[in-house]
Amino acid sequence: IYTSKLNFDSVSEKIPTFRVIELKGKVIAKKYDNTDTATLNKIYEKMVQLEEMDMILLQAQRQGRISFYMTALGEQACTVAVAAALNDIDLIYPQYREHGCLIWRGFTIDEFAHQCASNSRDPAKGRQMPVHYTSSKLNFVCVSSPLTTQVPQASGAGYTFKLQELDRIAVAFFGEGASSEGDFHSGMNFAATLGCQTLFLCRNNKYAISTPSDEQFKGDGVASKSQGYGMLTIRCDGNDAIAVYQACLLYTSPSPRDS
Repeated sequence: IYTSKLNFDSVSEKIPTFRVIELKGKVIAKKYDNTDTATLNKIYEKMVQLEEMDMILLQAQRQGRISFYMTALGEQACTVAVAAALNDIDLIYPQYREHGCLIWRGFTIDEFAHQCASNSRDPAKGRQMPVHYTSSKLNFVCVSSPLTTQVPQASGAGYTFKLQELDRIAVAFFGEGASSEGDFHSGMNFAATLGCQTLFLCRNNKYAISTPSDEQFKGDGVASKSQGYGMLTIRCDGNDAIAVYQACLLYTSPSPRDS
């Protein structure tokens, strides 16, 4: 498209945030309020289980019984609901707070405790920091301390699934702080240009570890960055489990190879 007008171009409209239930509990998107009762009950059960476990293990860390712990406080819905929408063979690349996905897939409280205590029953035999969970049988890649390493790795895994014509995806969790890293941009660009079977999930809490979003970048947040790479993009209320579940289903059903 060519033009004879010379102007600075900018995007004026922000990407809206999809939600099914508003803050007071009223359903505002009845079209998507169709999740079956068994799935809803399991999502709720696992979110409660996650919060209870977090409270106990955080107290253990404060008492000096384990050396380190990170909770999923405020992020229970956006991890458990994502896992509910995925197939169990889909490969999850976590950042730090995605243990809700493991709970959904059957990782036990004992297994979490063994890992945090770094004892002989820990799958890594104490060679990793606490909360660096991993489970090959549950298709959950080990948590990595360096920021954003999981994004290009998930792009590569998604490309492998495409080449092998597998009905399987890679899933990369990251925060908005990670989107300021170079690995984020290279990983996103590879995934977009190669058509990788990869789902990127940004958990935007608006301040990363300590830096507010408006000090990290201009523009319409992280969602607009993915649009810049030519990716299909949804901005979703991460505290609305049903909205997160329905948003993920758009990609996981039908086959991601048809997306």
